[in-house]
Amino acid sequence: MNKFKRVKPGEPITASAWNAALDALEKLHGRIRSLEADLIPKFLYGILEDDISPDAGNVTDVQISRLSWDKTNEVWIDNGLDADFATDALNSVALSDERHLFRYDAGSGRNMLMPHTAIHLAKTIDTIPQGGSGKCDIYRGDETDSSLNVTAKDWLMADSDDEISPDTNVIVYHQRDTRDWRIIGIPSKGSSIKPFVRCTVDNALTTSEATNAATITHQWGPGTDNTSTAITVHNLLTSTGGVYLFEGDSGDAFLAVHDKNQDYILVNGECP
Repeated sequence: MNKFKRVKPGEPITASAWNAALDALEKLHGRIRSLEADLIPKFLYGILEDDISPDAGNVTDVQISRLSWDKTNEVWIDNGLDADFATDALNSVALSDERHLFRYDAGSGRNMLMPHTAIHLAKTIDTIPQGGSGKCDIYRGDETDSSLNVTAKDWLMADSDDEISPDTNVIVYHQRDTRDWRIIGIPSKGSSIKPFVRCTVDNALTTSEATNAATITHQWGPGTDNTSTAITVHNLLTSTGGVYLFEGDSGDAFLAVHDKNQDYILVNGECP
């Protein structure tokens, strides 16, 4: 029901009626401003002062250093004003000192990161089997460890016999629709592990044995050293089924060529 009585021109208005009308107008104005705050997006451009972790969820409290455009020098500068409550609803990774565009969401009171980079430098922590998943450390642009890590799926090598060794430089990508991580860049095989090694067998090797455990002592060829010196060596099968070429005592030295992962093929050795 309308609380206000309409007046005709020339009729007096009491102070209480006038004040009530003003109160109603102020409330209406406040509601309109609140509606405008919800409907009209507010953007700011700034630098993250801390990392946003993928494990932080949708609510974080990371400060932003606001940037303003300096018309004179035509550069973005820190205007000395900070904003709080930066968050990433995509549960991705954002690193300190990155520049981002933010949209203020009045409902949550948060500055939401606009869609940003989904690709990061990384280094594997785990041994990742072909088509499998493992943890990777996220690295900054200056190639230092950010102390953030993600679980990434080996998407490129799903049909390969190889695995990705720990401490391998990779590129990871955050898949937006599933919010999971994929490895999309790995070193080429030609530049990975040195192909030739001198090794000593850990146990006596006979001509009836197809494999034996061995220890790498020296590594040669293009690429990097195998990070693990504990390997499996494969004896060379002769033309007679079940009979292998090489034999030797525990500790004997052999020349072997890299096959895959920690597997090597014997190509020469000490005479027994």
